[in-house]
Amino acid sequence: MKETLRNAILAVSLVIGGYSLFDASQRTGLTPEQIHNALNNERILELVKGEEQQEMTSLNVPSDIPDKPQMTPHGLPTSLNLSEIENLIRLHEVSGAKRFVTVNGKKVDIRTVYEDPIHGWKVPTIGIGYNLNRSEAKSQIESFGLDYGKVRNGTQSLTDQQVEILYRNDVQNAINDAKTFLPNFEQQPSTVKTIVVDMSFNMGLTKLSTFKNFKQALINFDFDKASQEMRNSNWAKQTKDRATRLIEMMKNVKNEKNTKEIIHTN
Repeated sequence: MKETLRNAILAVSLVIGGYSLFDASQRTGLTPEQIHNALNNERILELVKGEEQQEMTSLNVPSDIPDKPQMTPHGLPTSLNLSEIENLIRLHEVSGAKRFVTVNGKKVDIRTVYEDPIHGWKVPTIGIGYNLNRSEAKSQIESFGLDYGKVRNGTQSLTDQQVEILYRNDVQNAINDAKTFLPNFEQQPSTVKTIVVDMSFNMGLTKLSTFKNFKQALINFDFDKASQEMRNSNWAKQTKDRATRLIEMMKNVKNEKNTKEIIHTN
């Protein structure tokens, strides 16, 4: 109960400080609905306002809560749209499929090992772009009670739930890597966050970190330059449709403010 109250106080403080409900939810683990209810709770508002500092201190509420919204030069929403990220990566990895997808001309069930579209059987893949060569693959597969060797040779398959577990873990790892790669990730527009996370999922942090000019362009919020750096990379030549879509998204970031304002007023 004390932990829930502590998170509610923190969430309300974050929202008052300029964070979106989604961002506050990500940081505290509370649902947007719970945060909305907390915002209407006079007791919690009193604690946030500091009328009972002693109780807040006893709850160990963090002191690094912003006093006002962080201003960005682009003026666009900065919330992390997890649903958009998951749908986009799924589209790029398995054409949005839940089970069956065509890879190199063959229809495959993603619950069973299949060849990577670019590297072939050198990179045995399962689920939504899960590379079975990765160092932690054996332990993760065996954590499901499965035989890694049988999964790898195609005689044993994952369940839909196991595919989703691996995928959600990979998406979260990609988000963490994107934040490591880009120092001002939190201040980036939502679309840019989606793009960088998708690239992180696709390449991994090590390869993404070689995109130094792309990184600097985003640090400067120069989205045109960022799209040019994406287009001029070997990655763009290798991933084709994926790169084309992400580059177009990056090119259109600067137009999103006007577009969103038009939609909002109609």
